[in-house]
Amino acid sequence: MAKVYITDRIVNPDIERDILGDDVSLEFDKNAEVLMVWRQHVDKDFIDQFPKLKAIQRYGVGYDRLDLSYAKSKDIFVSNNPAYCTEEVAQTAMAFILNCSRKINYLDHFAKENFEKWQQAVTPPTRRVSSSILGIIGAGRIGATVCNYARALGYCVEYFDPYLSAEQVARLDQIGAKRIEHLEALLNQADIVSLHVPLTADTTEMVNESFLHSMKFGASLVNTSRGTTMAHPDVFLSFLEAGHLNQLMLDVLPEEPPTHCSFINMWLEPPSYLKGRVLINPHKSYFSSESAIEMRQTAAINAKRVIDGLSPCFVVNH
Repeated sequence: MAKVYITDRIVNPDIERDILGDDVSLEFDKNAEVLMVWRQHVDKDFIDQFPKLKAIQRYGVGYDRLDLSYAKSKDIFVSNNPAYCTEEVAQTAMAFILNCSRKINYLDHFAKENFEKWQQAVTPPTRRVSSSILGIIGAGRIGATVCNYARALGYCVEYFDPYLSAEQVARLDQIGAKRIEHLEALLNQADIVSLHVPLTADTTEMVNESFLHSMKFGASLVNTSRGTTMAHPDVFLSFLEAGHLNQLMLDVLPEEPPTHCSFINMWLEPPSYLKGRVLINPHKSYFSSESAIEMRQTAAINAKRVIDGLSPCFVVNH
């Protein structure tokens, strides 16, 4: 009888077995003590199938598919896996940010239609990095790493995060990142805004019409955090058309895979004024060959703590 049940996605648990041995299985077992979850929706009905359940271990960072409160009422630990892809996500965000500053994607599209005039054909409004304000929303592991990368490149970095400890604030002070007390103040002055927030009641659909109105005219937006931090993506259309929102770089969407809507259709066949200004990746900022292995290893190590009688790390519901 295996004590750890992998609910979905994994087809060859070789990495997990290196750590958990015969205690891990892909076969459903009502006697499982730990669930290892990829995208499985773990609600009350699912949890109630496992009377001996002690812990639910999410492979990734987000945990919005897990019923935290019900698990807590049953004294079941729920843990995520927050640190395995910090480097990858932060570097993807930084690539998007530099794209916004240097107009790489925009110029690629423009060059295809301007062979004769070539470099004389366009000079898009572009600010020197050292004259640009980068606004970071959420300065935890990933957001703080982006702050470090951006300061090394010369950006003026400001951040909003009311939940940081004094020690975290001190570390950001040392690199010259400036803390902003109010979100609206950051939005009013940042040339590029980058989101690095968990999905909570406060951050769900935080990027809405009011948020976009508060952004500096001509600023750009980067989101590598959670798709549902944004309202329905059609909200971006009027802001992009008016130039209020300059560039939009997304690794996540509220619905994945996306269904057709005005915004998605615009992205698929952009009008000439939008070419190169909207870039969407299929939620892959977390991925590298190394992070894929590390994710599975760290999740398995945490599951092993539970079956060894220890409390798991990274608990999100206690």
